[in-house]
Amino acid sequence: MAGAGAKEKEEGKEKAKIIKGKEKRKRNSDNRLGPKIIVSKNGPYMVTGKIPLSIQIIKPNRHGLSWDWVEGKKFHTGSQYALCRCGHSKNMPFCDGTHQKIGFDCQEAATRMPYARQAKKYDGPTMVLMDAENLRICAILRSGRPDMEPDRAD
Repeated sequence: MAGAGAKEKEEGKEKAKIIKGKEKRKRNSDNRLGPKIIVSKNGPYMVTGKIPLSIQIIKPNRHGLSWDWVEGKKFHTGSQYALCRCGHSKNMPFCDGTHQKIGFDCQEAATRMPYARQAKKYDGPTMVLMDAENLRICAILRSGRPDMEPDRAD
């Protein structure tokens, strides 16, 4: 009988290995499904799938018009990382957990109001700018010129 108990114990270990193997394959297959960005509740964007991250700079043409995108600083990322949404991380653009300390509450709600009705109109010398402040994404566009750099991205 002692042999039967040992056999059952061995079969139990084999089943445990199979289950662990299935769980591991499932985790790996999740990454094979492609890149994902998940918006966590009142927290960061969770990025998986080895998505590269870099600053993109608008390059003007010879007439000074916004014309092309040029890659700026590249950030070292692994297969997954968290991007700050609260705007208060000391390790931007990555999340450092500050959202938990400040009680970040991101109650997002979409509206069906057309952009033109949400935007304020600004008359310029050669064109009219329409700006809907609530639709902006927080970002810093760096010009490459120290005299045009913002002091802080608030």
